[in-house]
Amino acid sequence: MNLPMISLVVFTLMIGSTFLSFFRRKNLKMFLGFVLAYFAFLAFILLEFAYDFRVYDFVVLLVVMTIFMHFFIGKNLGYYVKSRVFDRYLHLFGTCSLCLFAFLVLGNLYQPVFHSQVLIFIFVLSLGALLGVLFELMEFAVDTVFKTKEQDGLADTNFDLLFNTFGSVIAAIIVVSSKTLF
Repeated sequence: MNLPMISLVVFTLMIGSTFLSFFRRKNLKMFLGFVLAYFAFLAFILLEFAYDFRVYDFVVLLVVMTIFMHFFIGKNLGYYVKSRVFDRYLHLFGTCSLCLFAFLVLGNLYQPVFHSQVLIFIFVLSLGALLGVLFELMEFAVDTVFKTKEQDGLADTNFDLLFNTFGSVIAAIIVVSSKTLF
């Protein structure tokens, strides 16, 4: 069994166990989040085989860890509320892992247009910053639709954007310094 299939099995077990916890609490928002995350992951695996491109297994694992940390540690165990820093560090880690993932997917779908390390750095940094803004817009949309308070004011949003930027800088450094990987 190859690593994407192992990742799928592990991801299914992690999501399933966390799903049961939220199912017992009748949390519709988490149910929809699980469904969206799980089907997005399934779609990626299907597209990976359909278009015959590969994303490094360790990057897929980073994305799975990000999703697991969000749902299980952050939501299920309540670390978004219990810890001041969990949300910030997850924004950093999540942006870094999703930025590496998006960069690899784009690199598989399109011919690289940048050959300058500086331009690659700027591209990856911009990609991560965009992903960070999209995270914040999704949080805003969830708050609006479900009448919740995921965002705790402007300071929280600004710290999230700052740590998203730090995560994209780390991803850009990894991409530029790993000439054989990326």
